[in-house]
Amino acid sequence: MEKKVLSTIKLTARQKAFLAELVKLYKENQKPVHYTKVASNLGVSKFSAYDMMRVLMDKGLINRVYVLEKEVNGPGRSQVMFAPTPEGEEALTSEYQGISTKEWRRFRRNLLNKLIRNKFSPKLLHELLNSSSEKEEHPLFVAANISAAFVIAITDLKRRVRYVNPYDAVEKMIGGEAGLGTLAGISLGAMLARAGEEVDGDLVYQIYKSVERYQDALSKLGDENKRRLKNFLKEVISAYSESEREAAEAG
Repeated sequence: MEKKVLSTIKLTARQKAFLAELVKLYKENQKPVHYTKVASNLGVSKFSAYDMMRVLMDKGLINRVYVLEKEVNGPGRSQVMFAPTPEGEEALTSEYQGISTKEWRRFRRNLLNKLIRNKFSPKLLHELLNSSSEKEEHPLFVAANISAAFVIAITDLKRRVRYVNPYDAVEKMIGGEAGLGTLAGISLGAMLARAGEEVDGDLVYQIYKSVERYQDALSKLGDENKRRLKNFLKEVISAYSESEREAAEAG
């Protein structure tokens, strides 16, 4: 098959979603994927999934593979499966990695300033969670917005529990491979810890639903963007910690 030039490949949002799902399933199982599995995960018909596989195949982003299905009796039959090509994985990565240093610095600065100005505002927490679902954005921006909301939720826990500093735990964990994902669990736990109090049920539900979006965004980030996100979280925690020290000294 003739190799496509990546710069000429244009993908719609729907095509990206199918390609991303196929790549994810392929990496999870380390073997070609049946199109019905993609259909099930994306909530579409198997006919729609198969048609999309053909579109992606025409673009050189996936290959069709015939896999022998083993049966108890008889010689078995072939199943049509699909696997991403190196160009497919590269196209997807390039699509999601395409954030310049200038763009990221501007986004990070604006978000950090907003967090420092509003601190523990429930309104800001709602705003950050909603902004990550209102429009299609780069996964790094989605992850940054949601992770910032998670830190606000954790801040609330810190104010209520003595002798426990969840910031320290977050800083230690984000240094490891599973750290960014662990942040979601800590923030959700912070909200559930208030089960006996009068809490905003809609906010708790928003955080719960945001965990899936956050994990999905993380799965699409390469090493460089994960590094950017970790450094941003360290800045947020440092800014909040400094703000608390100043408030304590002033009090």
